[in-house]
Amino acid sequence: MKESRYAHVFARTKSLENTMLTNGQLIQMADSKDNSSLMRVLSDTPYAEVLEKHGASDFYIKSIQNLRSFLSDTLPNELFLDIYFSRIDFSNLRMYIKSKPSEFHDSYMLKLNDIREYVETGNNHFKKPFDTIVPETLKIAEKSIFEAEVFIDDSMFRYFLSYKNEFWTKYVRNWIDLLNFKTILRSKHLQIKQEVFDNLILSGGFIEKYKLVEAFRDTEENTARHFERSEFFKEFYMLAELSAKEKDFSEMEKRIDNILIKLIRETRFSSLSVDNMIAFVLGVESELKNLRIIIEGKANNVSESVIKQRLRDTYV
Repeated sequence: MKESRYAHVFARTKSLENTMLTNGQLIQMADSKDNSSLMRVLSDTPYAEVLEKHGASDFYIKSIQNLRSFLSDTLPNELFLDIYFSRIDFSNLRMYIKSKPSEFHDSYMLKLNDIREYVETGNNHFKKPFDTIVPETLKIAEKSIFEAEVFIDDSMFRYFLSYKNEFWTKYVRNWIDLLNFKTILRSKHLQIKQEVFDNLILSGGFIEKYKLVEAFRDTEENTARHFERSEFFKEFYMLAELSAKEKDFSEMEKRIDNILIKLIRETRFSSLSVDNMIAFVLGVESELKNLRIIIEGKANNVSESVIKQRLRDTYV
């Protein structure tokens, strides 16, 4: 990667980071009693216009589209953008096999009409990596929707790891470990059999499969012991303690998001490199997730205390 390619990106993202929302501002939004109070907090951000124009229901999708347009214009033909924004395509493919094409939203590389044409005629017009993933997914789905969903998840992370960047690889492999840990604890709670659990494990993390199987077989209080090689081993113990106290995994998902945001903060000031651009994108995604929690919560009359409880740590 040539540093000059990212010099202007670094300057632009640093400028945009100055308008990103702090934890205090998010709390202020959660406590707002009316829409005008909420909009005042957003007034110095690009989100105010999006919310005003598109409303709560389309806010998240339109904001992601704006981020995508900005990055594509700033860094044309950047491979990472294909990797990152393919997440919506994998999600859409999952919706398709579950017979929910109406929830096929904001596709990036994978078009609903291309899937339909493939099913009807066998014509494969999919862009890589979906030229192989879609046919295999549909084949598996004929036997088991569950196994097809597992295949989609595993394929997504394999595609993510095809992008060779040290920071991104570290982020994704830790993300996989955290998801596998959650799967272990959830499988224990649901008393899932090992032959089923074996198919749920995501490959590519730092923790080897045999260690994950050992953790599944072990008692719940000893689960974290099998993750001691991870740089986040203390956090794994914290997640295990949380699981023992609460059977609701929504809080665990929040803690996992917070662990990942902590990881990307470390790269925030990596200048003139693709790392900074990756961290910025992940930071904006985290910010949009928080805004979605607040805006949709307000629209559905969720209490201020519940909204604040659901908020993740901020990037800035």
